[in-house]
Amino acid sequence: MTTPNKNLSADVHNAINEAEKSARKILHVNHWVQNGLTVYASIIAPLMFSVIFTYKSNMGDELYGWLVTLLALTTLASVYYTITTKPPSNPLFLLQDMLKQVVKAHEVKDKIAKQNIEMRESLEFLDSSIEATTLALTYSLAELRAAIGGNAIPSSQEEYKAGLKKILTPLSKNLPLLYGTNASKLMLTLYFWDKKSERLYISFRRKVGSIHEQNRSWGRREGFAGQVFSTGNFIIENDINNANTRPSFSQLVDADNEYYHSVIGVPVLSTNDYMDGADPLGVLVLTSNEPNTFNDAVGNENRHESLLVATARLASIYVDFLDTKMQNSSIDTVFFKEGDV
Repeated sequence: MTTPNKNLSADVHNAINEAEKSARKILHVNHWVQNGLTVYASIIAPLMFSVIFTYKSNMGDELYGWLVTLLALTTLASVYYTITTKPPSNPLFLLQDMLKQVVKAHEVKDKIAKQNIEMRESLEFLDSSIEATTLALTYSLAELRAAIGGNAIPSSQEEYKAGLKKILTPLSKNLPLLYGTNASKLMLTLYFWDKKSERLYISFRRKVGSIHEQNRSWGRREGFAGQVFSTGNFIIENDINNANTRPSFSQLVDADNEYYHSVIGVPVLSTNDYMDGADPLGVLVLTSNEPNTFNDAVGNENRHESLLVATARLASIYVDFLDTKMQNSSIDTVFFKEGDV
């Protein structure tokens, strides 16, 4: 039965439905007529010819002649009807093709309707994501303003991390919504570079889903974080565990397949002009357990990169503030503990 199109009137719907019912009824009757005539011409008529010839002696010549003629004519008529009602001669088959096209059109319409629903949901999700991002940036900026507006300077790694956490939590509290993804396992990790050991160590981490945390550190060009640090550029990988990409990233183990596929990272660059050309302060990395999570077809720039860069910039402003306040005397001792991994 046809599915009503909301752009058509009720009378048109009813006319289409009635026409389809009549067409299906005609084709159904035609189908049984064809089958009946085929059985008659191929089975019943030969049997009747056999009976007539068997009892020919008991019939008069005139009766025999009429029976044979009648039987021959009905057989020929049955054969002719069966042959001429095969496609493409029979107009009924044109009707049948039309019905097939109608059914196909319904299927296409349903598919398009489903795609429209999915697109509408995606747009609504994107709107919610943009709104959440705007609020998160507002809250993070407020926390940053409070952190650098006073004279209090963290004297320990715990105090430093607590201040950093206040600034970054709004931008990591709801990662799926902020980054517009349904991935079940996400992890945002901020690494800072320890000049003494020349390694990247974790300063902040927020995860979604059950992920086994391995507090690994990274050297230059070591692993994904090390490559982002050494190049000083934004890097995105759709699946770091595929056969072509995996050799590029060291320290990946089989257990990582469950947690890490898509990965995106940006360097944390100092806001001080004199730092141009120097090593980044660190890197910010976001991972997903599903491939192609961070591909972005909206706009000319990757919005996931833009959000990561904004987050990294807030962290760098806080670090540069501490560096200036402490006059480069003991900031590394605040960032890192000996043996920190």
